[in-house]
Amino acid sequence: ELFELGKELHDRAATAFEHAGKLGDSIRQSVDRYNKLVGSIDSRMMPTLKKFEDAGAKSGKSLDGP
Repeated sequence: ELFELGKELHDRAATAFEHAGKLGDSIRQSVDRYNKLVGSIDSRMMPTLKKFEDAGAKSGKSLDGP
């Protein structure tokens, strides 16, 4: 019985570690995509928005960015 419990625990641990690995991959992918978004905003959108602001076309809201 102890042997069977050990096998069951091992199987459950393997499944949990597999889930943890996939979660880690998803988190890394999310961070990468977020960083690409921020880079795009900083390099492409903000300069154009700054030109609009300098020309007086802005709302009362701040564009601090992410």
